[in-house]
Amino acid sequence: MPSRSDFPIFQRKTFINSCSYGALANPVREAYFQYLADRDEYGSYWEKWIPMYESLRARFAELINADPWEVAVTASASA
Repeated sequence: MPSRSDFPIFQRKTFINSCSYGALANPVREAYFQYLADRDEYGSYWEKWIPMYESLRARFAELINADPWEVAVTASASA
């Protein structure tokens, strides 16, 4: 679980904007850079992304006591 020190913006600002554009944690930044590196090396790296997507669905379904097929991962709630 990230701690306050994982969010660089908190070192210089009080960040209270918690809507769709929240503070960026270092682990998120690192994952994004890895995603970009994968894109450069593999192009569309579906062999990696689909298992990650399905794992996320299963973990979230367990959290809310649902079946994975009941969980949709989309770009936004309005989608």
